[in-house]
Amino acid sequence: MKMMALLLTFVTVLAVPADGLPSRPPGTTLAADAKPDAEKVEPAAVELAMRAEAGDAAYVAKFMEKAADADAVADMVGRIRRADVRKTFGEHLEGRGADVAGLNYHEPSHFQVELRKGAGGTWEVARLRVCR
Repeated sequence: MKMMALLLTFVTVLAVPADGLPSRPPGTTLAADAKPDAEKVEPAAVELAMRAEAGDAAYVAKFMEKAADADAVADMVGRIRRADVRKTFGEHLEGRGADVAGLNYHEPSHFQVELRKGAGGTWEVARLRVCR
């Protein structure tokens, strides 16, 4: 019994990364992870794409880690541009909970976009990160 409790604790620690956001292997979902309607997510994806296409580093930087330097921000802008987010976001859309979704561009651009429902129920970009 103690071994089972220890194993469950170990697995729980491994399943939740330091940033506190749960992660799962690609292709796995929970019932609560139903993919959101792409039409409702589209405005947030288009806004991100337009800002990246315009080279709006300040917009992109506010969704990255606080320590992101200018080179890291420029790299993320380039990744977003190369991924053609405006046209491809639907293919990369993943449900992660009732009010959380993501755009997983692990292939080919190696970045992820976390989306959250705002107070008005509209989807908004919440975080950008490079895949590790």
